[in-house]
Amino acid sequence: AAHAAEAALENAGIGADELDMIIVATVSADTYVPSTSCSVQGAIGAIRATCFDINAACSGFLFALNTAYAYIEMGMAKTVLVAGAETLSREVDWSDRGSCILFGDGSGAAIVQKDDSNVGGLIASVTGQMVHRVMYLRVKVVEFKIHFIITNGFQQVIPAGIDPGRK
Repeated sequence: AAHAAEAALENAGIGADELDMIIVATVSADTYVPSTSCSVQGAIGAIRATCFDINAACSGFLFALNTAYAYIEMGMAKTVLVAGAETLSREVDWSDRGSCILFGDGSGAAIVQKDDSNVGGLIASVTGQMVHRVMYLRVKVVEFKIHFIITNGFQQVIPAGIDPGRK
């Protein structure tokens, strides 16, 4: 996702310091914590961007795009990086030729900004879910694994530009 983010920034002609928000759509994150969006933030140096992931499977990028649009329209963000990234090749059963050929790895990203020119942009979006088909696609737990949250000890984090002595 970081490489796709860098390419999107370059294509848009903006710096990472201009990002207000990073939204990454993924169901195959490398870690639960930190989120993939936080990893992208660190990789590209977008220190002031708010970050979060969306787990919505195939429609994840669309939901991320809609979310970016909503934040921009509400005036809560001006420039948002939207990315989709998956490494599903590690999640498939390669002996199941009916499904393994459908899922792969890849990433892409786009920069979303407010545009007052009334040319282009997000014109409409319709989302929904076919509840009766929800069980056609699922991840089967094969081997139970225990996950632990770990820290590197106590560290005080002070954002840039904040005076910790100020009351």
